[in-house]
Amino acid sequence: MNQETALVACGILKEELETICQSEDIRLSRYYIDPALHVDLDRLEERLVQVLEKVAQKHKEVLVIFGSCHPDIDEIITEFGGERLAIKDCIGALHGDKRQQLDRKANNFYLTSGWLNNWRKIFVKGLGWDEIDGRQNFGFYDRILLVDTKVREISDEEILEFFEYAQVAIKPFPTDLNYFKNLILNKLG
Repeated sequence: MNQETALVACGILKEELETICQSEDIRLSRYYIDPALHVDLDRLEERLVQVLEKVAQKHKEVLVIFGSCHPDIDEIITEFGGERLAIKDCIGALHGDKRQQLDRKANNFYLTSGWLNNWRKIFVKGLGWDEIDGRQNFGFYDRILLVDTKVREISDEEILEFFEYAQVAIKPFPTDLNYFKNLILNKLG
């Protein structure tokens, strides 16, 4: 693989991307954007530009592993000669069209290991939601699906803490990394 290529990804997907890079012997430089910035588009754009400026100076090609979390994300990435993996969001990166099938059965909110690690940054700090706000906003959902890619052990305590905040049933949804891995490998060629 071209050592001149770098990967820039959302920190939400860091555990999954690191697992894939290790298992597939992908030795490209990897840079991560702080999780939770999608709740503040100005900060997200500022940070994305900072990272892309730095990466574009060091690498010839940049593959960005990021959803459509900013309305101008593709234009920002293109400005620095990068290309974005064709994903709608981090959940779509992990299991693609399965989401549509699951959403036919219930109104779902999705969590990943990365979301579980960062939910306080996203909801409490980023959006300013207290427990009442959390319950009101999550009350819209029938269930929360915990997309478990097995990149790490997720403790019952972590799940319980988020349940206490959201007050919506959390159901584990085991999946593998094959879809995400294939997206990356196909793009890297």
